[in-house]
Amino acid sequence: MKEKNRGVGKCIIPYCFFLIFSVLRTIATNALLNKWLCPMLKDWFTHICQKRKFNYLFTIAYLKLDISKLSLFKIKDPMKIKIQTFLYIGLMTLLLSMSKCETRTEYTAYNPVFMKRADLEKSISVQEPREIFEPAKIYTKDNYLFVSEAGLGVHVVDNSNPSLPKKLAFIKVLGCFDMAIKGSVLYVDNATDLVALDLLNPTQAIVVQRIVNAFPEPLPPDNLPIRPEHEKQNRPSDLVLVKWNKS
Repeated sequence: MKEKNRGVGKCIIPYCFFLIFSVLRTIATNALLNKWLCPMLKDWFTHICQKRKFNYLFTIAYLKLDISKLSLFKIKDPMKIKIQTFLYIGLMTLLLSMSKCETRTEYTAYNPVFMKRADLEKSISVQEPREIFEPAKIYTKDNYLFVSEAGLGVHVVDNSNPSLPKKLAFIKVLGCFDMAIKGSVLYVDNATDLVALDLLNPTQAIVVQRIVNAFPEPLPPDNLPIRPEHEKQNRPSDLVLVKWNKS
């Protein structure tokens, strides 16, 4: 989705160009201007105008204007050159003040899913086994397999008979995209938090420690900017971004 932001910030680029050009005109010779400086600056500036998509005022003032034929190039008197240079700068300043530039910002097509901090910290639970749809990582411990499912949690599988594995439970951990096991402890990310679960009894995993805000908030899958109203500084402080859903 695209939004339009209007302003004159980027319009300063052509004005700076003309200012530089005018200064160079006061110190360069006519031969230098005609053979090298003028054609090079004209081509470069035309490219800038086309890329920035200036409105009609800038199109008339810059893109359609053949600067090689300006009367400025026909004047040899240094004082007259300076006077006309200031006149052109004033004209460009006037056009700049009358003009509006248009830029577009394309925001992510995904919608954020938020949870209150208190609800997030109570959201981990052991549930009945379920189907595995999006497996991410697999860890083995003793006769168990631990299979993470992106954004949802961890499946506990009895692998004592590798030819016939049996799903035992599902540990619901919202915002879980990674995991690791050390000893009898399962470490998972719970949105922005790092959580440690005791696996002495894998089907009754218990939270033993939580480190709040150990990770940054998840980014949208398309890696596009999020809308300003969804940014952390523009929403209630007790809301945590858990995941992104397709619009």
